[in-house]
Amino acid sequence: MGFAAAISAGTNWQTATAGVVEQLAGRTDGHRLGFIYATDGLTEMLDPILDMLKQETGVADWTGTTGYGVCGGGESHFDMPALSVMTGDLAAGDYQLFSPSGELAALEAGGWTDSFAPPLVIAHGDPGSENLLQAMAGTATTTGGFLIGGLTASRGRGRQIAGRMISGGLSGVLLSPEIEAICGLSQGCTPVGPFHTVTESVEHVLVKLDDRPALAVMKDDIGELLSRDLQQIGGLIHVALPVSGSDTRDYVVRSLVALDPERDLVAIGDHVQDGDRLMFVRRDPEGAEQDMHRMLEDVARRLDGRQPRGALYYSCIARGPGLFADPHFEAKAIREQFGDIPYTGFFGNGEICNNRLYSYTGVLTLLM
Repeated sequence: MGFAAAISAGTNWQTATAGVVEQLAGRTDGHRLGFIYATDGLTEMLDPILDMLKQETGVADWTGTTGYGVCGGGESHFDMPALSVMTGDLAAGDYQLFSPSGELAALEAGGWTDSFAPPLVIAHGDPGSENLLQAMAGTATTTGGFLIGGLTASRGRGRQIAGRMISGGLSGVLLSPEIEAICGLSQGCTPVGPFHTVTESVEHVLVKLDDRPALAVMKDDIGELLSRDLQQIGGLIHVALPVSGSDTRDYVVRSLVALDPERDLVAIGDHVQDGDRLMFVRRDPEGAEQDMHRMLEDVARRLDGRQPRGALYYSCIARGPGLFADPHFEAKAIREQFGDIPYTGFFGNGEICNNRLYSYTGVLTLLM
């Protein structure tokens, strides 16, 4: 099994696509499956882009979506027409595309999901879908698989590709366990205080933490300087909910929705219950760089000296140029760690790893 990848930016969809086609020339013979990620300015041109890629590469089956940026080959592109693609010579029975219109049920009925041990599920989701989390849970249950991927990011309508154009829901591709994968997750936020126990709450509103007013606890953690003007913490301070059974590195970050200084209340972007644990975290470029290197080194150790054949990388729209001084930092770090391996990825509205929805993270999957 081999992969071929290309990334190209241009002045319009034609030049960006032509650049990708030129880089892939002569490298896709026998390839059946392709991943395509486009910057969201190309959303309305995905149909001719896909037609051109199919015709020029001979790859029939594609999956992907749009993001605010795309990455691959040690570089990233944002806010310009750009494409990042990767194709592979997978056997026809080693993958299966799926979309929200019932393919998973058909796969289950047809026995595909019973033919393998749990597969790797590469999923693209619509962040505006009310049933997205249920769709993720249902996909994981139906397939028994390990979900990784990202959520569409677009200033216009959201579109996904799973053999055809799709809007809404969850779509992507299932890969046979014969294709070994090694996955790592890097956080973009660092703790500013210890874990606290929710002792009083109402849905997504924190009333008390450790039997103290929630806002007072948050102020203690973030420090006097930030507490003087709480308007300055928007986009800087968040809440992290630990993943059960994991160490403190594995947590999901949720945004602060509102603060009520008069009643010392904190509203967050997720429902909580009394007894839950959480901590306050801060978006931290230096800490995020360190954690990216930690994740890459950890994944490299798990290779045991082997060389990956390809990779997928899904990062948050709040990372890239919104977090790092060098917008190419993540792409360069992957290349520095693993060399010039074929890989593709995008900057989306949320990241999927181990069947959970994250934010402010980077998710790397090496395909062996």
